[in-house]
Amino acid sequence: MGNSVTIINPIHPLYGQSVVIKQIRKVGQQTIVTVESPLGGFLSVPASETDLWTQPACTAQTVGKFLPQKLLRLSEWVAARSQKV
Repeated sequence: MGNSVTIINPIHPLYGQSVVIKQIRKVGQQTIVTVESPLGGFLSVPASETDLWTQPACTAQTVGKFLPQKLLRLSEWVAARSQKV
């Protein structure tokens, strides 16, 4: 994702620090943000403990995973390889 959030929970060890977002997901009713830890690795924190909802909205570019034209080309490629065997 590349965007960052700031930890706003005053009792969190990373309070006030900006961290890079790796993933945002929904777990039940709660939104969880996975971020890169400054100490290495990743941390999952509730979105409510970040400034995620106070930031301006941004749009992510989506990429079609199964575009019909690409699937057709792939099937032709596989068929051509299968005939050689």
